[in-house]
Amino acid sequence: MTDAINIRASSIASIIDCPLRGLSIALGYVKSLPSTAPACIGTACHEGTAAFDKAKLDGCPISADDAAGVMVDLIWHPEQEVYWGRTTQKEAERRALGVLTRYCSDIAPTIEYKDIELSLAPMVVEVEGIEIELTGTLDRIYNEFEPNIIVTNEAEIHETPTGRSGILDIKTGARVCSTKPGKHKGQIAVYEILAEHTTGQSMTAPGLIGQLQTSSEYQVDVKPVANAREALVGNDEHIGLLHHIARMLKSGDFYGNSSSWLCSDKYCALYNDCIFK
Repeated sequence: MTDAINIRASSIASIIDCPLRGLSIALGYVKSLPSTAPACIGTACHEGTAAFDKAKLDGCPISADDAAGVMVDLIWHPEQEVYWGRTTQKEAERRALGVLTRYCSDIAPTIEYKDIELSLAPMVVEVEGIEIELTGTLDRIYNEFEPNIIVTNEAEIHETPTGRSGILDIKTGARVCSTKPGKHKGQIAVYEILAEHTTGQSMTAPGLIGQLQTSSEYQVDVKPVANAREALVGNDEHIGLLHHIARMLKSGDFYGNSSSWLCSDKYCALYNDCIFK
């Protein structure tokens, strides 16, 4: 049994955003609050898109409508308590269906996936004298292709495999397409490290963020996240995010961030008594 402190890949961004909230959750100091409508929509979108992509990867493709069935069931029968606020389940279903349809038509056909919803073997690392156990379940491993121009009577562009693989992570939200993908570097880097640890294969292609905007526009996009691992572990000139987290864990000094979008009693159990808000 290890005494290492568990840090999930998906928690890196929220820990950096507000260490008081993020590390209090990671260390088990506070209980989880009920899920929210955006979180429930996000979970449903993840499961719906995964069902669509898994079926294709397994050689038994399904339609977007079939994948929608998985998603709708999770919205109407969530696995945990949900604080819906002003959002009705009918509205949540409409938002989720909108981006699922766009994902299945605009993104999924353009990417070749190697693995989907892969459970990763935990890995313990020692940073600044603190043992940290990195854990996570990644959304996708994709195979990288590059354009190849073939000149015949007319120039034709074909894509050829580079032999490299990388991580693609799905993100959802009403404003996700306007969010800088770099905020997810820490999470992508943990996935890269754990995927290599689990599969024994190098993850050297750039990380990708699949953005599914759950507002009425239903925008979808894929954006690269370059040099994710450097941001997590640092380089010769700067320490990385993991070192900053370890230093806070070592000192026990966690500051709050009142400008965080999670600074609300809907998202933070410490909100009512927090001196930083």
